[in-house]
Amino acid sequence: MSLEGLSLNEVTEQHLTALVGKLEEGLCDEFKVELKIGADDEKQEFLRDVSAFANSAGGHLFIGMTEAGGVLSGLPGISVKSAEQTELRIQDVIQTGLEPSIPGLEVRAVPLSNGNVVPVIRIPQSWRSPHRVKYGSRRQFFGRAGKKKYEMEIDVLRAAFVLSETLADRIRDFRAARIARIVAGDEVPVRLADGPKIILHLVPFGAFRPGVRCDLEELRDLLDRRGLRLQTLGGRAINARRNLDGRLTFESIRDGGTGGYCQVFRNGSIEVVDARLIGDGPIPADQIGKALAERSVSYVQAQQKIGAQPPIMAMLTITGVRGRGVGKMHYRELEDLGEPIDRDHLIIPEEMVKSFESDVTAVLQELMKMVWEAANYPV
Repeated sequence: MSLEGLSLNEVTEQHLTALVGKLEEGLCDEFKVELKIGADDEKQEFLRDVSAFANSAGGHLFIGMTEAGGVLSGLPGISVKSAEQTELRIQDVIQTGLEPSIPGLEVRAVPLSNGNVVPVIRIPQSWRSPHRVKYGSRRQFFGRAGKKKYEMEIDVLRAAFVLSETLADRIRDFRAARIARIVAGDEVPVRLADGPKIILHLVPFGAFRPGVRCDLEELRDLLDRRGLRLQTLGGRAINARRNLDGRLTFESIRDGGTGGYCQVFRNGSIEVVDARLIGDGPIPADQIGKALAERSVSYVQAQQKIGAQPPIMAMLTITGVRGRGVGKMHYRELEDLGEPIDRDHLIIPEEMVKSFESDVTAVLQELMKMVWEAANYPV
């Protein structure tokens, strides 16, 4: 898609102008000169376009742009009374005209120097697909092939329903397999120190669709050894390297293992493991929460940078903690609170980062709340 790696709120006229003469209409991009959502037939056609993107590879719908031979040729924009009201109107038409709703869809009316705006609709490849147009008397499903949309036939619809139902299961299976390997010390990217582990997985919903690959070269500035910015939870990573799975940063190896690593997979998933934060006493829940808050935003920003698409499933696991309580620092000592954990591994139910504009730290706070509750400690 165009505008990859950019938050929609960051897009300016300069970004759009840079696409003139370069961006072609295709699977993930379409240009329209006017915004037509007034009459019923106009709304239906607009909803068909939006649903086709969501049911296929996702993309951008640009309004107020011209093309010549399928290539962007200009951006005159459209005249509106209020950019904010235009965004709300577009969102309302989409929200009321499609079912189910498209998670992570964004609309922004980008202001131009001529006083007009270019509404940009960012439509993610949806994990809730297929979406159908429910406006009017007919209920239709549309997909996209090349630069054209098509009405989906029964066999295509059946495959879309099956894929949608299995995506969440594939992600959970991935998590379970990775936890098993980490606990066993089997095929992990670098040997870990013994003891309990904190494991964070951030997996885009589209990560396990066929053919998904992210551009890991976009991480090169974050992996500069002079100052690694893609850090472990402990913030002590000093090593970076390529590996079969993608890109890896890790802490120094001592006492037979490293204190932690951050693995970025080629499909945009991220796995962060810490083997040092939990010592011999209770789970230092307040320290873990602080570390997650400090690091999680940078992980999601890295995913955006390499072209991964939200929503992102956030999953927290803490291993080897049966019989421990949770702890909070009090006068430089870890105070043991709550009741002993009743299982070896805390596999916290997942939470969703719905878009790159979401408050990632709030999502991680919800995960940590369940850690406290696992020890019957009120938060």
